Amino acid sequence: MKYSIQNQEELLLIDENSNRMLYGSDQEWYEKKIQRLAGCGPSTFSNIIFYFLRQNGENKPDKTKKEMLSHMKTIWNYVKPGIMGVNSTEMFSSGVEKYAKDFKLKIETHSMNVNANPEKRPILDEVYAFFKSGIDNDLPIAFLNLDRGDIQVLDSWHWVTIVSIEFINNQIISEVMDGSLKKKIDISKWISSTKKGGGFIRFSIEKEINL
Repeated sequence: MKYSIQNQEELLLIDENSNRMLYGSDQEWYEKKIQRLAGCGPSTFSNIIFYFLRQNGENKPDKTKKEMLSHMKTIWNYVKPGIMGVNSTEMFSSGVEKYAKDFKLKIETHSMNVNANPEKRPILDEVYAFFKSGIDNDLPIAFLNLDRGDIQVLDSWHWVTIVSIEFINNQIISEVMDGSLKKKIDISKWISSTKKGGGFIRFSIEKEINL
């Protein structure tokens, strides 16, 4: 059975200059080179908070590249990469907590790490249940892969945004948003083939004041 955030189209943006349709954010939009190189973490959280605001905010952000980039610039100051980027779920979650405090949101993060040691990795049933809990909150899931393994459509040392999951023949198939594109990947293949691991973060978000 397939589970998806309720309205994926809320992350379908328009580029005002070209009229091209875009699926979510792209770190390449940042102005500075270091931001373009290391901006996948803040770009991923931008997708998540943008979706939440489109679904729940009284003042909904416009579905434009310009509006998304505005969020990306703000979130860069919270989910801020270090010398090795945002290279852990703990670092990502810490930045989200700071953002939540400043923007009067109640955000809970729950992480599932995938160990570099294959013998210490979660089983697929656990991963699927974790994903489903996040999707049930109608929020995308953040996915860190430190090594892409056999998933050629992903870059290593990279964050992407999971918007749907499906369990098919003992495989977890997910749709992800990455670089303003939607891609379909086999999470189970990634878990079995990654050399360095990574992790996932699911969210629950509530408003403390009107947005």
